[in-house]
Amino acid sequence: MPVTPLYLGPQENQLFATLHVPEPTVACKHGVLMCNPFGQEAIRTHRLFRVLADRLTRNGVAVLRFEYFGTGDSAGDDATADMTHWVANLELAHQALLQHAGPLAVRWFGPRLGANVALQALHNGKVQPESLVLWDPIVDGSQYAQRLHEEHKSRLAEVFRRPDFPWSDWQEKSCATDFDEASGFPVSPELLQQLRAIDLCSSQLPSQTPCTVIHDPQDAVSAKWIAGQTPSPSLKRITLPATFSWMEHEVQDGAIVPAKALQCLIKVLGD
Repeated sequence: MPVTPLYLGPQENQLFATLHVPEPTVACKHGVLMCNPFGQEAIRTHRLFRVLADRLTRNGVAVLRFEYFGTGDSAGDDATADMTHWVANLELAHQALLQHAGPLAVRWFGPRLGANVALQALHNGKVQPESLVLWDPIVDGSQYAQRLHEEHKSRLAEVFRRPDFPWSDWQEKSCATDFDEASGFPVSPELLQQLRAIDLCSSQLPSQTPCTVIHDPQDAVSAKWIAGQTPSPSLKRITLPATFSWMEHEVQDGAIVPAKALQCLIKVLGD
């Protein structure tokens, strides 16, 4: 299947993207725009996105993967990147997919924070997808930000905990409310504020756009949010038990591309 690297937008703010299109002999059914999660979660899903894009392309689906401003091979200082940039990036990537793959119905797919970026872009209304596929979106942003901070401290503890290192003093100072790094990824004050402001339980999913929510049934926060949504023909719920930790930095007894998740996503995004 043809795979083409693209650079989107003006040179000083260019985004790196990868376009996957079906073979010329295969009719293109629709398009899928993949929206990355944040930080280590983006690292964890990178190979899954690539494999998923290849499988979808075989089934006649055009796919665009892209990297947000300040992340990956895109331009920008990662210390200044935030969700405002990323929502604008999604809008640009949507237009690029239409430009390079033709006038297609486009589905937006976002795991974790990528789902929240997609929801914000939908709210902005500058571009409209045919449908949304949200995988374990961030429901409680304050809880998510706190976990990012705790994971960061835990990883540093593994590296620097030595008898001659003033660990207890550093740890006490690092327990401040605000933080500027999450396991190697800078967190700007703007991004931290935006993360903490996420509260999906206080709002309803848009009824005018078909939406599929894939979530772990053991996640009580997500279960509460889904239960609070008004029943609608446009809302579909799929339970997918977690087979790995989103933030785990080493894969233990698990596949980098979880088979059940891949099969589920191929069906939802490819049909």
